[in-house]
Amino acid sequence: MESGDNIKLIVALLPKGHIEAVTESLSDITTGVVNVTGSADSGEKGLFGVSIKEETKMIFCLVKDEDKDQAFERIIENGELEDFPTGLCMSIPIDRIYRSPANKKVTGITDMPPKGE
Repeated sequence: MESGDNIKLIVALLPKGHIEAVTESLSDITTGVVNVTGSADSGEKGLFGVSIKEETKMIFCLVKDEDKDQAFERIIENGELEDFPTGLCMSIPIDRIYRSPANKKVTGITDMPPKGE
């Protein structure tokens, strides 16, 4: 992904046990998927009205805008979200990315300068 690409951050709440299938399905359209492990007490209101419990896992991934719809379809299908009561998938526009030069694990992402630079 290059500076100037219209990039989206996709956040998905998936049922436990579906992370690997979703990650594999996205491998050709994203630079990688971050799996947030462990459980969290998201409080009475939860995250976007969805309580995050042990049976729910969260992933983050970056995709180009042109790949967003395809990513959604793959997440919904491979994560079996239609049958998961607390399933959620959303995209958020990304206008700036900074990757530390010391971080050798993150590849495929070029830093995006602030708009106007």
